[in-house]
Amino acid sequence: MKKLFSVLVVLLGILVVAGAGTFYYFTSKTPYYTQIVTTGERVISHDTNTQEEFVQYTYQQEGYDEEGTLRELDFMTHPDLGRPFREGAYLKVDVNRWKGELGYEEVQKEEIPQKALDKLK
Repeated sequence: MKKLFSVLVVLLGILVVAGAGTFYYFTSKTPYYTQIVTTGERVISHDTNTQEEFVQYTYQQEGYDEEGTLRELDFMTHPDLGRPFREGAYLKVDVNRWKGELGYEEVQKEEIPQKALDKLK
């Protein structure tokens, strides 16, 4: 009986650790840094509920993580922005392994890790 209980406890522990690892893998994000070098491609979309039109701009650019590793980024402006990003602006784009690009924020040049900044020049 004690042996069966010990086996069940070990299996439960393995299940918890595997579940936590899977959760981390699918929810963690890595910041990538890029500098806006174009005005992006203008895309007109429609709200499915109200049929209202809004303008977004899509970008396909290279980005670099804290270690200077390259990744092709594919992201777009938020519908409320309604204009392209300012050329020359630095962005931090959060990327998830499973979902891709999650969001972005403008950052100052001083906030970018040195290895990523060296690649952006």
